[in-house]
This record gives sequence, C-alpha cells and structure tokens, in this order.
Amino acid sequence: SLMDDPFYLGLAPRRAPQEGFVAFEAELAALEDPDAVATRRAAIAMSLADGLESAPALPDYIILGGEGAADTSLVEMIGAVTGIDVVTMDDLGVNSADHAALSVAFAGARMSTGLPTRSPAATGVAAAVAGGTISRP
Repeated sequence: SLMDDPFYLGLAPRRAPQEGFVAFEAELAALEDPDAVATRRAAIAMSLADGLESAPALPDYIILGGEGAADTSLVEMIGAVTGIDVVTMDDLGVNSADHAALSVAFAGARMSTGLPTRSPAATGVAAAVAGGTISRP
C-alpha cells in the first residue's frame, strides 16, 4: 500500500520522490476507475493527515490549490480525515491553477531578500533555513 512506501517510513520533513510512487500507481492501474479514483482521494487525504502529525501545531484551516481543489469529494475527504476546515485558493480569490507558480514566486522573493524558505513553524525543520539558488539569465 502507499503508506508502506519508504517515503512514508522516513522522518519528516520529507519530499515525495520525483519518480512518484511506482508500486502504488501499479495498484491503482489494476482497479476499476471509480475504485482507483476513490483510492487516490483517500491516499491524498491520509498523506496530508500523516504530514500534519509532524507539524508543531495544527493549522486553523487548510488551503487547497491545484487540480484537487476542483474535486469537492477530495476537499470533503481531506476535511473529514484531518478534522480541519478546508478552503480552496479559489475560495480566497486566487486561481487554484496558479499554485505552483505562486509557490515558486514566494520562495524566490524570500530567497532574494535573505529570508528563510523553510521554518520550524511551517515544516517542522529544526531551524529556519534558506534553500535553493537564484539563476539569472
């Protein structure tokens, strides 16, 4: 199962592998479409709940962006599994499709001013750190 993947057995904070979760994707491919969709939703919600276990404090609400924000069943499942209210970026007046670009812009703005991109309050890291590089043309 997905929760048995070495990624989930590692210590937080962690980042999902670029190659994805090959064994889990193979399991999904063997399911009928409705079961695969429901299983993927459950995996997303459980993954988020798992990540929240290492947070120094629970958030007042979860802001969901990307394609999943349009999936009302997913939004409801995340709320049910985590016990935390879920709002979408669209609910806040920001296009959910822009989540990746906004994240990169936010990190770049913090890096360019010397501010940390990871903090104990947000990710559970031991100390605030700046990460990444800015490459100019």
